[in-house]
Amino acid sequence: MKFNSSKRKIIHLGDSSDRAEYTMKDSGVEVSVEVITEEKYLGIWIDDKLKLSTHVGHAVAKGNQVLGLIKR
Repeated sequence: MKFNSSKRKIIHLGDSSDRAEYTMKDSGVEVSVEVITEEKYLGIWIDDKLKLSTHVGHAVAKGNQVLGLIKR
């Protein structure tokens, strides 16, 4: 099975100082995999510290956007 290397991401969970860099081959060329600190998965925002503050922040921002549309 072929993987799309541009869609692969790595998130390091926890406070570990061991942050390895991952690569994968795409058509014979070695490509680095992007390292991210937060990602939306199944409708929930997950950050590298496993805290809900990121998810709550996104929910509040979306609520404020809807409130702004209602006020107009």
